[in-house]
Amino acid sequence: MRLRDNYRVPLLLLACFVTALMFPRACTETRVGFGALLPATAPLTGAESQNAEATLREENARLAHEIGRLEEEREARPSAEGPAANARIVRPVPRPPVAILARVRHRDASSQRRSFSIDAGRADGVRAGLPVIFGGSIVGLVVSAAEHSALVVRIDDPTTASTLPATFIAPDRPAGDRRPSGVARGTGDGEVAVSLLRSSDAKPGDIAVTGVGNPLVPEGLVLGEVVRFGDDDRDGSHEADVRPLRDLDTLNSVFVLRVDGDSFPAAGPGAKR
Repeated sequence: MRLRDNYRVPLLLLACFVTALMFPRACTETRVGFGALLPATAPLTGAESQNAEATLREENARLAHEIGRLEEEREARPSAEGPAANARIVRPVPRPPVAILARVRHRDASSQRRSFSIDAGRADGVRAGLPVIFGGSIVGLVVSAAEHSALVVRIDDPTTASTLPATFIAPDRPAGDRRPSGVARGTGDGEVAVSLLRSSDAKPGDIAVTGVGNPLVPEGLVLGEVVRFGDDDRDGSHEADVRPLRDLDTLNSVFVLRVDGDSFPAAGPGAKR
């Protein structure tokens, strides 16, 4: 009897081992056999779950920072292909303005108009709206163009056809200061009036030039020198009287300025370039 008692415990252990091999899932759930030695994993507590999420967020933030740093290094690193890779990047190159030579043919004899005709027209690339220059000064605007001729109104023409955006160049104005802007229009007596100005926008001796606002007229073409400045009408809007630097009555030849972005017909026979 004592011998059987000595074998009872080993036999029970052997029975549990065989049961665990045959029914592992049942034993794990009931903690029989291996379940008694290797208990099932317990679910995380609330604090443990929050700590795990915080750790995961920190790791994600670290990885995102590392990815950003690597991308910056890649962009800053010169291409292994060198100039050949940069050559494939097509960048538009602005075309320089083209000056079309023209001779003054007839001057308007009317006292109400200041205009003249030239011997260049559509065949040469001239069209309405283009500026007419002499040296660095603008002297007029093309208002109409035929095949081989065009009509130009001078900058001192009193009609709205001579209207241009204007600004001023002053040697004593700081480089970063605001550039004043006004509207230039002929007076009919050889001068140009620039209106809609503030009291500090100009003074006698300043140079009036074309401003921003007309896509066909480049900025910086000289209109003339300010000879008078003030608010004669007492309405709060100041006006500058500008005298052209060129004698508009004695012009014999001029240039029509064709700016970048204009499209023109192919030059026909007799066109000037």
